[in-house]
Amino acid sequence: MGTLLLTVTVMAYGCAGGKTKGTHDIRITYDALNETDMAKMKHMEHGTPLEQASIERFKDFYTIFSKENINASVAEVYAGDAYFEDRIRQVRDLQNIKEYFLSTTGAFDECTFDIKDVAYSPDNYYFRWIMHLKLKRDPDNPMEQPGISGIQEGLHFNREPDIS
Repeated sequence: MGTLLLTVTVMAYGCAGGKTKGTHDIRITYDALNETDMAKMKHMEHGTPLEQASIERFKDFYTIFSKENINASVAEVYAGDAYFEDRIRQVRDLQNIKEYFLSTTGAFDECTFDIKDVAYSPDNYYFRWIMHLKLKRDPDNPMEQPGISGIQEGLHFNREPDIS
C-alpha cells in the first residue's frame, strides 16, 4: 500500500503545551525511511486526481485539529502502518497515531492550521502552515506557531478512499 510519511516538527509540541520532553531513537527514523525506499515502492503519479485528493484530505484533517475530527477522519489520512514523528514522539501505526493525537487535545481549547501552500519534489510533499493554538492553561494568550510538515510518499498517507 503506497502512503506518505508525515514528520511534523512543531504541531504536536505546540498542541501538547511544549512542556513534555520527548525521546527519540534515530534508528526508528532510519528504519521508517529504509522501509519506504522509493526504488521499491509504487508511486502516486504527480498531477493526478488521486494525488490531489490525498493532499486535500491532509489539509482538511489539519484545518481544525480536534478530538471530533481526529476520531472521524484520521483513518482517511493515515494508512494502517503509518509512521509519525515530531519533537515529542515517534509513533507507529494508525491506532497509536490516533491515540497520540487524541492525547494532545486535552491541553488546548482550540487548535487550527492555516495551510499556506504545498510544495512538491519527486515523491515528497511539503506543507507550510501556521498553527493557531489556544491552550487551556492560558486561554487569554492565543499562540501562533509557523511550521512545515514533510510528507514522503510511501510512508503513510492513506490513498484508498474513493475519489469518484
